[in-house]
Amino acid sequence: MAPPRPFVHRPAAPGGGGLLQEPSAGPAVWVGPGEVPGLLRLAEWHLEAGAVSAPLPPEAARASSVCWGLAGAGRVRLLPRGGAASELPLGPGCSAAVPPGLPYELVGPCRCWEVWLCPPEASENDASCAPCAAPGTSPPLAPPRALAADDAMLAPQPTAHSAAAAAAGSGASSKRVHLKYGQLPRVFQLSTAQLGPGQPVERHLHPDASELYIGLLGRHHLCCEAPPAAGGGGGDAAASAGAAECQSEARAAGAEEPAAVEHDLEMSPGSVALVNPGTYHRVWLDEPSELVMMLFSAGP
Repeated sequence: MAPPRPFVHRPAAPGGGGLLQEPSAGPAVWVGPGEVPGLLRLAEWHLEAGAVSAPLPPEAARASSVCWGLAGAGRVRLLPRGGAASELPLGPGCSAAVPPGLPYELVGPCRCWEVWLCPPEASENDASCAPCAAPGTSPPLAPPRALAADDAMLAPQPTAHSAAAAAAGSGASSKRVHLKYGQLPRVFQLSTAQLGPGQPVERHLHPDASELYIGLLGRHHLCCEAPPAAGGGGGDAAASAGAAECQSEARAAGAEEPAAVEHDLEMSPGSVALVNPGTYHRVWLDEPSELVMMLFSAGP
């Protein structure tokens, strides 16, 4: 079934940054259930020193969770049933990935994003409970565990779009990978991208995956088109692993293309956009920019 719209866009709050300029006891929910395939909730937290987030609600108990630190020196406190609590750092540029079934809480002081991805439809004892597992993968993916990464400690590497920028004489864009395929159910990749003027992300789509963009630095533009016509090869759910690979499509010179409205979404620090499956999108910019990108499964 095609998504109701090609994208969801939430501009930054007036003055820049997120919605919560002051500490709050609860989160500001930016995107809720049903708006983006595969996404249960995207929320922003701003906790003062010593403050703790509320316990996870039942609908999030089997969700994969990803937290991204913006400011402060927060922590993600893991609360395994029958085990000792442990903590992951959640400072600026830090990510924390928590697998389904592992309770946790956020501890201030911090400002951060929190992403809940929809639980799979299979039962908890079903091996298909890891929706990002590739059919026929051998050996099977390792059981997911909580993971932490610090952007400042990760080595940059070329993006899938670097070749096009380099060919144009603009230099190669780079990314720092926080999560890769197989480390957390539903997540294909979580990374930050560092882009400079003349280093665009060319037009492409993901048939069976949704993609999250969060602006961190600079102003850039995310251009989204209407989805391809029905029957245009959205793909079987069993091919979802292949959706992680960017399917770039070069425009043939003079070729006729179906009419599509392109929406130019301005992205700045604190802006959020989610691109639904089957939506052609590209990024262009005229100043150095940095953004968070997370590609995740939109299947059941």
